[in-house]
Amino acid sequence: MINVSKRVIYDENGKKICILKWNNVKWYTTRDDVVSIIDVFMNRLRSLAEYEYLRLGQDVDDIEHEMKFLGRAYFSLITKLEA
Repeated sequence: MINVSKRVIYDENGKKICILKWNNVKWYTTRDDVVSIIDVFMNRLRSLAEYEYLRLGQDVDDIEHEMKFLGRAYFSLITKLEA
């Protein structure tokens, strides 16, 4: 968890929300060492009862979004915007 900023907020029901933010991190999925770190992070995240994950890449069409609420997983992945 290098160069990560952490912020804890509470929603209107008092539920604790933890926001992690990295800047200037390259998630190269072609490098095995980076893929291993991403896998560990995502597996830990997916083990939580509820979560929301949003990765915004450098390019406008480099977006990943995934969430699980009330025990149901919702996935969406946008890699290229349609012209």
